[in-house]
Amino acid sequence: MIKLSEKIITKYRDKFLVERHNILIEYAEKTKEQGTMYFIYDKNTKNDLIYNATICENGKSHQVIQLNKNELPKEAEINTVLRKSQNGYEFDKTATEKIKNELDELLKKLLKEQEKELQQKRIEGHIYEFVEKSQNIVTLIDITKNDGRCFEDTEFPKEYLEKAKEGEKYQFINGKYKPYK
Repeated sequence: MIKLSEKIITKYRDKFLVERHNILIEYAEKTKEQGTMYFIYDKNTKNDLIYNATICENGKSHQVIQLNKNELPKEAEINTVLRKSQNGYEFDKTATEKIKNELDELLKKLLKEQEKELQQKRIEGHIYEFVEKSQNIVTLIDITKNDGRCFEDTEFPKEYLEKAKEGEKYQFINGKYKPYK
């Protein structure tokens, strides 16, 4: 199933989430005769037995619905579609497969776009100032270009990632960031 990788920067993660919302709402609208559609998108951070879901309906999709895993069909997991019935929730295999395929394609497309954009920002010989890190993603400023714009990058060498400090400089040489002296 779809899991947003640690290799996706904020801009493309946000694009994915907006487009996922549109895909869910559109599919729910087309299939509304089958009942209200719910999409499980994550586990609750405080309790592994609780899933966070959204109601796939205009005006309601911002509401977080908490569902107890023990009260759901055995197939229920992150990135599955459920329908509400008189007996509770039912797993919608067809919707889950359709949505999964669309989201897989969307994620592949966005990761390709992201890589193309990042390749344009990684300029041989340029010097970059380290701003911050979040997991495996760093925020840098191209000080050679001197346009003051920050960008996130997913390809910062692990050997420098843990020790990197704000203000340190790195040069992009032979396809890699290296400490700049």
